[in-house]
Amino acid sequence: MATQKTPTKTIVTCAVTGASLTPPMSPYLPVSPDEITEQPIVAVEAGATIIHAHTRLSDGRPTNDTEIWRQFIPRLQKETPAIINMSASLGKTAEERLEAVLGLAA
Repeated sequence: MATQKTPTKTIVTCAVTGASLTPPMSPYLPVSPDEITEQPIVAVEAGATIIHAHTRLSDGRPTNDTEIWRQFIPRLQKETPAIINMSASLGKTAEERLEAVLGLAA
């Protein structure tokens, strides 16, 4: 008697920018809100189901500026069915780290 295998399920996460990469490390690093939006949309079309994102200043340095998040999170929400994981890794306190996440949740 043949045994049936349970199908393996795979979850693909698109980590758009990485936490500590900078433009000199890779010319492909998305920096602008448009770039940070476009790459995960393509990844979702290819099968990703989770988008893990960080924001960048125009020079490529990481930031947790709520206004920069506002420039791309609504578009990702509108154009993809993906789970969006906003990085909350910047800030000295939990409140500072969650400021943008809570600001966009309101």
